[in-house]
Amino acid sequence: MAYDFILIFFILVVTLTAAVIIVKLLRPQNKETSSLKSWHLSPEEKRQHPRIDVNWPVTIETPEGTEEGVIRNISIGGAFVICKNPLPLNESTQLTIQTPLDQPLILNGKSIWTNINVQDDKVVNKGMRMQFVHNTDEDLKLLHQALITTSQQTLPDDEATKKISGRENRKDTRVDVSWPVEMETSLGTIKAQTRHVSISGAFIACHEPLPLTEQFRITIMLSKDKQISVNAEVVWSNINVPDDKVVNRGMGIRFVNNPKDDLKPLSIALMKIIADSFNPKD
Repeated sequence: MAYDFILIFFILVVTLTAAVIIVKLLRPQNKETSSLKSWHLSPEEKRQHPRIDVNWPVTIETPEGTEEGVIRNISIGGAFVICKNPLPLNESTQLTIQTPLDQPLILNGKSIWTNINVQDDKVVNKGMRMQFVHNTDEDLKLLHQALITTSQQTLPDDEATKKISGRENRKDTRVDVSWPVEMETSLGTIKAQTRHVSISGAFIACHEPLPLTEQFRITIMLSKDKQISVNAEVVWSNINVPDDKVVNRGMGIRFVNNPKDDLKPLSIALMKIIADSFNPKD
């Protein structure tokens, strides 16, 4: 009799445990958690909006007062803010941003990532990733205008292209974009992908980066029916960095010794990506 009771009790426990597990598996994932995961997984491919490099002063409202910082890169959806005291995760705040526009831009944001707990010798810029939330269409239009203004100041026209062709200029707007490329090198043809591109250079993700200063011909697939071929040179690589400290194995290149017209389609493609990144309905 006692044996039967223990057996029935054991079966009930196993059944209830299985039911709890099934309910958890079938439960819809929290949208906020899903959003955070999509931000962290493969940023170059998961990020919904192209990001450009800027150097905009920003004032952050915190419970203790205001914190001064600098926006290092920004998109219509968020920004990376360099500051001494990053906010805790999921804390909301108001950002007053000094942009190229005549008046400051005030946006609401939420901290979704921080490197505050990373060792100093492994951090280039201490700060946090902010997601823009609960902002009006008008505020986002002003941000879009600031992004376009910045891009127009840095993405060259025909005359400016000639001046920068053949030299690296980190003031150029850099856009996160994954374009297939083919490189004609001393080792033969190598297929790879860009991770970010500016009018003066790019980061190429590849398993075996080329030696420093090597020059080669690169063909970039801007779209299914448009491509450009330009001359390039390797200016740095992370080939000697341990695997556990590398997000994307690859090399930085600059475009060198190119006629101005060769880079014009690239300039147009980058401008289009930035212009298309804003959608008031999103």
